[in-house]
Amino acid sequence: MGRISVGNKEYYKNKRRKRKLIGRFILTVFVIVFVFSAVFVLAATALKSQRDKQEAINSESKSDLSTTIADKKINVAILGTDAEEIHSDVNIVVSFDTETGEASFVSVPRDTQVFMSESMMLEMQNNGRGDYIPTKYGTKGECKLCELYAYAGPEKNNEYVVQAIESLLNVDIDHYIQINLNAFKEIVDAVGGVDIYVPMDMYWDMRDTGGPLIDLKEGQQHLDGDKAEQLVRFRKGYAQQDVGRVSTQQDFIIALISKILDSENVVGDLTKTINAVYKYVTTDISLGDCISYLKYIPLVDITKISMETIPGEAENMFIPDLEEIKIMSDRVFRGIIQEPEETTAKDSKQYSIEVSNGGNIMGYAAKTQERLNGLGYNVTKITTWYGNQQDTTIINVKEEGIGEDLVSLFTDAKVVVDPAAVDGDTDIKIIIGLKES
Repeated sequence: MGRISVGNKEYYKNKRRKRKLIGRFILTVFVIVFVFSAVFVLAATALKSQRDKQEAINSESKSDLSTTIADKKINVAILGTDAEEIHSDVNIVVSFDTETGEASFVSVPRDTQVFMSESMMLEMQNNGRGDYIPTKYGTKGECKLCELYAYAGPEKNNEYVVQAIESLLNVDIDHYIQINLNAFKEIVDAVGGVDIYVPMDMYWDMRDTGGPLIDLKEGQQHLDGDKAEQLVRFRKGYAQQDVGRVSTQQDFIIALISKILDSENVVGDLTKTINAVYKYVTTDISLGDCISYLKYIPLVDITKISMETIPGEAENMFIPDLEEIKIMSDRVFRGIIQEPEETTAKDSKQYSIEVSNGGNIMGYAAKTQERLNGLGYNVTKITTWYGNQQDTTIINVKEEGIGEDLVSLFTDAKVVVDPAAVDGDTDIKIIIGLKES
């Protein structure tokens, strides 16, 4: 899936060029796990730039479509750290369209694989942090995104993580907001707790590492701040650990905003809460600017919020799929939707098929022949495979485009274009794998 390297570019220079609409921009983007802190940035940015919006549009009249669309949006990185502010446990990019009022929340799992650039490592050497440069699996500078926050140190942690996210998504981030779990708990308590369905029994004793004792039962629950922290930090029970946790975090965001918008005095409640949690926030906007625009928050339209997670696979780390991420980023941040490629796949029912039993079950080739013929395929030959046994069923074909429709009929199968592996009197040779039963 490729390798992503994070660079050491100069931050925030010329990033305030974008011109935004006031009001709806503030309204929607604040709806995030760290709802209140996001308002800090968004309100002030919208206010400052409203009067220059038309001028910006005119100056960009010669730009292409993708650039124009991108300039209508503002992107804010939300970094949620643990209480000790050692790791960035929650990483979300909020992208707001100033014309449509639509907001997209893109989650980047904490365990996402990143690679420090040479310039970043050199800077750490020069800053006396050379001993903190990681080496994972033999690669200098390789680490998880959450670890990058720790390795970078307090002077560079937010900057380096934002750089990593920018490089990963190929997008400019206009602002960042870093907030820790203490604020998160205060936010939940300030709104009187949140009602949400807990997807499973959750138990994980994290007290030996400074974390909470997580002990929640499956079912509809009313969560206070402490229990909400347990919910969003738990990942042991999910099939893909952090990926599963991200999905639950996204569900919590929706539940939290619903609770906020149900409040009889949204603005008053938020003013109190922001004053309480501001001490936990690191951002580039003043408290006063934030509070002055809270009056717009009740106009939030929750139906225009979308949430997604970057594509990838959970292994020892979360390995990002860079090709799929590019497609997602073009769609979310630039409004570019790739047209699906025309398929060249052919109906394998038109071709003759050999089934060779490479598994451990006697007579399985004959059973497969009966099954496939019953589905309309043309199995003309069954044999026993005397080569090396494999877990995966191999569908050998003579030419590109044949056999793809057969993959879903097996537990674990893949198509291989290999004319030499197919007998002359057939077009497809299926070698049954050990996973079939």
